[in-house]
Amino acid sequence: VHPNYFPAFLHHHTYFEIIYVLEGSCINYTEGRPLVMRRSDLLILPPGTEHAVSSFEDGNRIINILIRASLFERMFFKQMWFIHFSAGF
Repeated sequence: VHPNYFPAFLHHHTYFEIIYVLEGSCINYTEGRPLVMRRSDLLILPPGTEHAVSSFEDGNRIINILIRASLFERMFFKQMWFIHFSAGF
């Protein structure tokens, strides 16, 4: 869970980050642009994406899931192949 009232600072990772808004809202600054996220919004950030999350209300519940690039790509592309193959029928 992302901490509320934690100062937003720009950073990046070598892994994928999934940000999910369980309750409330937050602002995600991605590559210099603000993105307001609200309840049930989901954002997938690839490795190397500069970003910062701002959450300054008691009721906000922001979930961060960190996934190694190799695992994410292996699982994601496996599913994409199935979706692409299935779409032809």
